[in-house]
Amino acid sequence: MRTCVRLGLFAAVSSFALLTSGLAFADDAGTEGGLVDGGAPQQNCDPTTLWCSNGEAAQKIESKPGEELPIGIDTGWMPSCPDKMQHNCGKTLQVRAWIRFTPLESGQPVYAINMPAAATKLDARWPTTDGIDLTAAQGTAGAGSFKVSHGMVASFALWIDTSIFTGEISIDADSLLPLIPGGQKFNYAAVNSTKFAPWGFDQVKLDVGGTDLQNSQLFAISFKDLGKIVNVNNLDEYIEGSFSFNAVTHSTFSYQTTSIVPLGATGPIASKSGKALYPGPFENAADFMAMSKGVLRYTGDVELLPVIHITSIAGFNITLDFPISVGIKFPYDSNAINVQSANVNVHVPLPNLEVPTTTMAFGGVEVGASKTMKVEIENTGELGGMIVDVVSDSSAFTAPVKSAMLDPDGGTFELPVVFKPTKAGKYTGTITVKTNDPDTPEATFKVTGGEGADIPPDQPDAGTSEDGGYTPAGPGFYSPSNEGGCGCRTGANPDGAAVTAFSLIGLGLALLRRQRRRG
Repeated sequence: MRTCVRLGLFAAVSSFALLTSGLAFADDAGTEGGLVDGGAPQQNCDPTTLWCSNGEAAQKIESKPGEELPIGIDTGWMPSCPDKMQHNCGKTLQVRAWIRFTPLESGQPVYAINMPAAATKLDARWPTTDGIDLTAAQGTAGAGSFKVSHGMVASFALWIDTSIFTGEISIDADSLLPLIPGGQKFNYAAVNSTKFAPWGFDQVKLDVGGTDLQNSQLFAISFKDLGKIVNVNNLDEYIEGSFSFNAVTHSTFSYQTTSIVPLGATGPIASKSGKALYPGPFENAADFMAMSKGVLRYTGDVELLPVIHITSIAGFNITLDFPISVGIKFPYDSNAINVQSANVNVHVPLPNLEVPTTTMAFGGVEVGASKTMKVEIENTGELGGMIVDVVSDSSAFTAPVKSAMLDPDGGTFELPVVFKPTKAGKYTGTITVKTNDPDTPEATFKVTGGEGADIPPDQPDAGTSEDGGYTPAGPGFYSPSNEGGCGCRTGANPDGAAVTAFSLIGLGLALLRRQRRRG
């Protein structure tokens, strides 16, 4: 009777412990990287686990050297007529401007998005033999940079309508620039930069603007100098005075990565959690070209202040000033501009374990005796190799060591195999070596031993591990074999442990109830 009580309590306590350990086992699974039971990949892989790797993919997206931004602003005639693109509506003095955004220095880009190699990587994992899954590793905050630096170039047209002179004066920017003191550019600069985390799937915004309007004079020129370039003969004999132009921009630039394209993969990586399958076969590493695509956009307004002062027309003293003395704002929106980087080579180190395919022949061995032979396994890959399990389909052949680490670039391991016949005859079997090789996670070789009549292979025998080896529960995760040495595989999913635990709880409670009834 006391024995039954003890058995019931023991079963209940043991089953609770088993259930608790099973749940804890599930919580810890996969914390070292890799995939567990087909789960989602970690954002950043740790190559030291030997179940994933990564390669650098430095990205630079910028405008072509010396290229202007692809937007032009046409102000129309100011002050405007009913149709702002038409003049000659009774207004004495009008001006029209065409604005372009240009590089500050010759040969320099207007915008540049830089994502350095150390912070812009592609993670690779191999949960199946179909290839490697590529994901975009989230880079360090502030590792990427987005910079905009632009100047401004403007062409003009003036409309003068008086009883003394009526006509349009066209002023081309390229002709105007040489007359501006200080060199071949207008006096305007808008510069700013910001930092972000590569790959930049989150939109990055940057405010870029000049100083205040009153201090942003692009140029000032007399009509006498202007007469050297305009299409009106002897302009300086008709008009005396000056023309100046102030302008300032208020812009918001934005950039967002829309996809990463590994050439040869099944598709692009289109989000932080997206992935692309790059098919094998592989050898010691995977090398492929990759590029990133994104969207650039800039919106804002340009504030303009033309200043025209005329003191004489055709020798007649006359004072005529442009009628607008405050800034006029003109909005602009580039809409989405598709941009992309150049292709760069991505190099991903991989393990590559070579298991000999020749048959291991033990020859004759006395019944009850044993013989050990070794097979050399080599890792020629650039990532460390790992033997995670060794399985035999014949109990006559066992592998006392079931796990091992192999250095990259030629590391070797001599795998021992023991032949121990239990009766006379000829034995044959197959040894399966399970590794972290992405192409061939299972490699086999034949073994033979003994003489006489053939003895067929029996059920696979996991054997025991003389070095306390481990059997894998999933890529990147190991569970120790039990102390009894059965070499049983333990899954990462705790459902089996929970079922066993609940069964034992039921058994314990049944024994307790039975004992109470007898009492």
